[in-house]
Amino acid sequence: MSDTATATVVSLPIARQPRNMRRVLDLSTAHLERGDTLEFEEYLATQGQNGSMPCLSGPHGWLVSVPDELASIHDDASPGLYAILAYAKEAGCDWVLFDRDGNIDERFPVQWRD
Repeated sequence: MSDTATATVVSLPIARQPRNMRRVLDLSTAHLERGDTLEFEEYLATQGQNGSMPCLSGPHGWLVSVPDELASIHDDASPGLYAILAYAKEAGCDWVLFDRDGNIDERFPVQWRD
């Protein structure tokens, strides 16, 4: 056996994003209009039977699914929410987390401030 060890390195392709990982845009609830929150609550109250924006809710905000087709929510989302979802889709996000402690992003309309 020689004194020099030889290692074989296998190069595997790196997936851009594994199927079990998702990108999330994290924003303040200050970006939401009241009508948007009512749309989320209708979806939740009817267990998805009414409302066009699949989401989950918690005590401090909502986790909203970015739709495959933005046209599906055009009539139900405020212009600000539509812009946020379009941006999230373009950025490759699957979800937008609207959290009361989330950051305010000046690229999007702010509906209220403390």
